[in-house]
Amino acid sequence: DGPDWILAIVLLTSIVGIVLILYKVASIEVSGFFASSVSFLMVISVIALTFVGLRRVYFDQRYQGNNSALHVMRTQVETTALPDPVIFLNNRTYFDYMLNFYKGDSIWYTLELNPNELIDNYRNVPPSNTDPIDLLHRDAWSPVDYFGRQHQTMILVMETGAYHSNVVRTMEWWMHSEFHAIQNRDYADDVRTISFSSVTSPGRDVVPEFRLGVFLGEDIVLRGYDANPPPGLVRPGNILNLSIQWEALQDISQRYTIGTYLMSPQGTIELQNDSEPVGGFWPTQQWNAGDVIRHNVAFVLPDDLPPGHYAVWAVMYSTGDGYRLPVSDETATAIRDHVELYTIEVARIGIGG
Repeated sequence: DGPDWILAIVLLTSIVGIVLILYKVASIEVSGFFASSVSFLMVISVIALTFVGLRRVYFDQRYQGNNSALHVMRTQVETTALPDPVIFLNNRTYFDYMLNFYKGDSIWYTLELNPNELIDNYRNVPPSNTDPIDLLHRDAWSPVDYFGRQHQTMILVMETGAYHSNVVRTMEWWMHSEFHAIQNRDYADDVRTISFSSVTSPGRDVVPEFRLGVFLGEDIVLRGYDANPPPGLVRPGNILNLSIQWEALQDISQRYTIGTYLMSPQGTIELQNDSEPVGGFWPTQQWNAGDVIRHNVAFVLPDDLPPGHYAVWAVMYSTGDGYRLPVSDETATAIRDHVELYTIEVARIGIGG
């Protein structure tokens, strides 16, 4: 029971009542003014009841119609420029809202609540080097694995964030490890979206296709990267998937952010992703000597991206003050404050594969 049932019952009763009253009025001799007045009052009554009922539905917490952050999120998702997106709700928290308000063309699915999503005071948060697939129930991740691969991009709608200390956010953790993150958007503490490319990342310990072995500071090595598509010719609208492999030579106590930038031919930042490793699920201050980490990001090239040669950079900087770690080679010769991973050539529209 609830406002939706109340509204349906009241409206049905009102319609039946109006029909009976109008039939009664028509069967007796009354003035036209009286009949018109009765009909007018009945119509006004139905409109008033409908308005009141709809307001009650609007403010029903199941539908969350008065949640402005949800409305902003929904509008952004409905008008997203991401190519061929599919939407996943982390659980049923916003199911009723999406069912009643979402008007977009993209398909959306509700994921099952994972048993390990919530923790209590008697359970410890899993260590950062945990493989999140080990924490996920198959019913929770299999829809993403199956339906996600049928689309180019995915949008995960979350009702929790890093500020919720009693939530593991296992699905978000797994997707950061399995796929390539495009963008994170926070609309409120309990309304967030994270978009991903559906291209799968190589495994954490897999030797990267393009090896580098450059040092950032004294204790961190950028071992190499995998790029899909590989360096070369691309065209506007393509998605660049980049998986960077890092290694900690010593225990790391500082908090660093990884910056990944697409640099224009003029040397300016065209696209960027600044985030802590693995979407913040494996921050550098929890890196121990010997840890190998994969950080996966993706760039959606705008349809109007000018043709030319672009470079992909990686940097690591202090989260607090923005200081970039110096980059050096195996001989400890300082190179610069960034690593140029590779270059691409953006073709003119209609050219390239």
